[in-house]
This record gives sequence, structure tokens and C-alpha cells, in this order.
Amino acid sequence: MTWNEVFALAQSLKSGKDKDAVYGFSFNTYGGGVSFYDAQNAYGGSSKMRIFDAAGEKMTVHTKAWADAWSKPIQLYKDKVIPRQEDMQPTASMASGDGSFAYNLYQGNGFIGGKIAMTVGSYYMVNDLINYNNNVSKMKDAKALDWDVVTAPQVEGGDVSGLYLSNLASINAKSANPDDAWAFIKHLNSEDVAKFKARSQGELSVRQKFIKPKDGANYHIEAFTNVKAYSGDLNEADQQLYLERPNLNLVSELGGYLFQEAADGKKTIDEALAEWDRKGNELLQKIKQNPKGDLSAELQEYRDAAQSGMKNILRAAAGEAVAE
Repeated sequence: MTWNEVFALAQSLKSGKDKDAVYGFSFNTYGGGVSFYDAQNAYGGSSKMRIFDAAGEKMTVHTKAWADAWSKPIQLYKDKVIPRQEDMQPTASMASGDGSFAYNLYQGNGFIGGKIAMTVGSYYMVNDLINYNNNVSKMKDAKALDWDVVTAPQVEGGDVSGLYLSNLASINAKSANPDDAWAFIKHLNSEDVAKFKARSQGELSVRQKFIKPKDGANYHIEAFTNVKAYSGDLNEADQQLYLERPNLNLVSELGGYLFQEAADGKKTIDEALAEWDRKGNELLQKIKQNPKGDLSAELQEYRDAAQSGMKNILRAAAGEAVAE
């Protein structure tokens, strides 16, 4: 499915309210909430979704495309189709009659706890689900889960999903021992090593014959491999620009703070994007003059506001009154 189709389905899966609420979707299994990077993941795969131009001198975010990318996740968050962080805080329900507490490995996991209908997880989450069902009889008031896996959602008009390659090996062009290095790489990619690594708890083998459901469980494991791998949003020129001006990361950080202000209703989406555009253009010029120096003070007011907002979330989760 596309992200828009997932969001539409999430709205239909939401039910109940307060302590009986079941949320339609969450970008993560713990914590809830929605972030700038969630919206980027859902919509930012398009080449049209640039933060600034190729020269790193002019912002390109005060547009309808960016407004559309932010509007759907933020609206689902406001409608509580996506849970807030305080909605996912662990409760004291694990207390026993004598006032003691029993440790629960899955406490706070919204999907396993039945609070979230759909979530995005890594391959490692399969282990958690299998282990949970294998031990559910040992946990008080716990119920077995009926679960399965589907492919990660795709960007509208795209064909790339959330498959990542890791632990790639290469040989330095100036290596003193290229033959030995090549022999080692061949060993790493041999069938014997693949067979051993197929037992991995967190990664799939690149060899199809070793990709099988774990522990006799029945789920659509092909959902992890029937998509194109994600190769990154940055082209070679953009990567070089970030190497030359590492302070460009501050521009994305600024976007994160302003996205959260829009999600929390402190600014409209248009106001947040306009401020990102204005402040971002100021930052880009300062970064051009000082590409690697300390410019952290430029975002201090935003960091302070975000920290204050997090304190309010923790107070709300603890049942304390929070002044707006």
C-alpha cells in the first residue's frame, strides 16, 4: 500500500476512547507521537521534496508539496488516530495486591498491548512477537496475538520501500593487501557464513534459501524482501555538499522543531513552514560562511521550547495539570 492508503485504513481501525482506546497506526511501537522524520519517511522519498536547493543557498520548503506532506500525519495525530506520547506511557496496572510490581518485558509496547492496530517495525520485531506468543501463558491477563507482516508503505508514485542493506564490505583502493582483503570478503559472503548468520535475531540473509519464518511461525516473510532496497535520499552532489558543510544538519533540526510546533497546534502548518523557510535561509548563509564551526546557538530558543514541551508531556502522563 501507499502511505495515503495506510493512513486511510488507520482511520477506520481507530476505536474506543480514553483507557479503552485503540489507535489505528503508530510510526513506532513505543512512545507514540509523530515527528518531522516520520513525515519525511512517508512523503520525502520524492525528489521534489528538497529542503534547500542544490547549491545549499536557498530554502525550498514553503510549498504545497511540503504542506501536504505534513498535513496528513499531523491531522491523524490531532484526531488521535496516531497516539500521543502520553497515551502510550506505561501505567501502574502491573501492581499486585500487595503493592509490589512485576517486571513486564513488553510494558509500553502499544502493538503487543493491543493499543495500536498497525505499526512500523524492524525485522527484529518478529522475534518479540514470536517470543511473546510462546510465553503468553506465563503472563497474567495476557492474550496471544494474531499478527502478520506486510511490506512497508511506499511513497506515492514510487516503488521503493523500507528495505535497508547493512554491513557491506569494501576494499580500500590503497590497500597493502588487496588479495587477502578479497579472500576475506569472499568468506564473509560464502554460503557457510550465510547459513550461520541465518540464525540472526535482527537481520535477514541476502541468500534467499536461508530466508524462512522463525521457529515454525506462519507469517509473510517475503514482505521483507519483495521490494526494492532504499538507497538513500541524497545523490552524490548532495552528499559532497553535506561533507563540506556538516552544519547543514542544523537546517533539518530546525524543521523538526517547527514540525512539532505545528503538530502541537502552536503554529499552523503554513506558519511553521514559512518560519522554516525564513530562518532556514538565514542559517544557510551563516553555514556558507562557517560550514563546520559552532553554530548551535542559532537554534537554542527552539531547543529550549522543545525541552519545555517534553516536560509537559511527562507531567501529563503522570496525571499532573499542565498550563498551556
